[in-house]
Amino acid sequence: MKLHTTFIALLAIAAFFISTTALALSPPNPTADISFNSGGNTGVAAIEAAFNNARRTEETQHGVTANALGNLDLPSQAVWDAMSASERALFLVNAERTARHNVNYPAHGTVLGLPLEGVESNLNMMAENYAEYMAANNFWAHTVPANVSAPPFAGTGSFSRISNHPVIGDGAGTNGGNCRQFLPYAENLHVSASSVMNSPTPSTLIEGAIYGWLYDDAGSAWGHRVAMLLQDQSLSLGSGFNNDRGSAASEGFMGIGFAGRGDGSYSVFDGTAFPSQWNVVWVVMDPAPDPGCNFVLLGGGGGGTPSAEVDIVSSCLAGNGRVDLNIVNNQTASAVYRFEFQGLSARQTTVAFEDWGRMPITGRPAGTYTAEVQRDGQTILTENLTINCNAMAPTVSTPEVTILNACRNNNGYVLFELVNPTASTRPYVIQFDGVPNRSTSAAPFGQTVRATTGRPDGTYNYLVRTGSTVIDTGSITVDCD
Repeated sequence: MKLHTTFIALLAIAAFFISTTALALSPPNPTADISFNSGGNTGVAAIEAAFNNARRTEETQHGVTANALGNLDLPSQAVWDAMSASERALFLVNAERTARHNVNYPAHGTVLGLPLEGVESNLNMMAENYAEYMAANNFWAHTVPANVSAPPFAGTGSFSRISNHPVIGDGAGTNGGNCRQFLPYAENLHVSASSVMNSPTPSTLIEGAIYGWLYDDAGSAWGHRVAMLLQDQSLSLGSGFNNDRGSAASEGFMGIGFAGRGDGSYSVFDGTAFPSQWNVVWVVMDPAPDPGCNFVLLGGGGGGTPSAEVDIVSSCLAGNGRVDLNIVNNQTASAVYRFEFQGLSARQTTVAFEDWGRMPITGRPAGTYTAEVQRDGQTILTENLTINCNAMAPTVSTPEVTILNACRNNNGYVLFELVNPTASTRPYVIQFDGVPNRSTSAAPFGQTVRATTGRPDGTYNYLVRTGSTVIDTGSITVDCD
């Protein structure tokens, strides 16, 4: 337990503890806790100061060359504040992982220092849902207590919540294969509390949790830190990341969620003394290389997924499923794309080099469908889609924001497809450098599309919001010469 004025915090790690031997290719742990030291700063400056002080202290503790770990350099305060919790978490975790790339720790060895591949949508939603589940049922633990019987997590533990997931868990891949591979770590937990009734969520709740897991974790035998900085290696306590999916320059998925109450009803600590309490859940998995696993990475700075060659987006329209195949031809010449969707005649279109195309399918009743995409007669994507719009609740994992970055007439053509994840009509505003704001709205669980055209080469900042809530922000580079 750690006391910070009116705030207190606890940490917990879900892992298979079999050995405490040094982990080759992963960095060693600090020799003692390093307290958060903001240097009298606030906001992003305070975060940078604390992490950079911790890096300098770690260098000294292990006799590492001065400044070998570099400095944490965060975006501006306005950009940082507009980023989602998962964006900020991924930024910090990967900054800490890559800061140790090829750094030699005497008596330990040289660290690999690969970043995580990204935030996986299903994993992230599971973390968010479990955080809220703990707050709603007034507990804080990796394993749900026996006296909590409410769905959907009753009887589960940190590892089984991942293995049982219908999209990314065991049996969800090709021919019933597993979509996750064994990893000796699954989940980090954090809880903070305030003595002030109905206190607002701390602005640095996520940052404080990550700092504590990485630098102030001696009381948990540094298990949180090991989980966050784990590399692809053979371990005496199991295995690290296999690093056999996608680029070898990154490995592993993460997700993060938080929830809390300010009325004393969530009482990990004494609810009378600390009526405002919040938890943070961070989860990690090693994805299988099975192409039948329907992983959805949150990209583009938040919910956007920019510039995949083909991308299938599902939504609801008038109680039935709508499926859109988006295409960005990133080949070397024009290509013919064919879309085969179970139960329907195949559809086909020709897309010019670097241009975009779209093939929508509507009126699909509830069910599971096989979709296949071919380019010039060669299959490039096969996907199983589950549609359930009778209850206006699509079960296909589709990001709220999908971004297509293409070229037309030697200028940039940037298309934003928005899928409303709520049961109410949702307004959206798209801000894009150099053009007026674009406003639109999407029906409950429906979709809408807005495009920004005629953009010359360059890098553009964008932001997508609903009301005052930013749901995606980042930058897009147009190169159409």
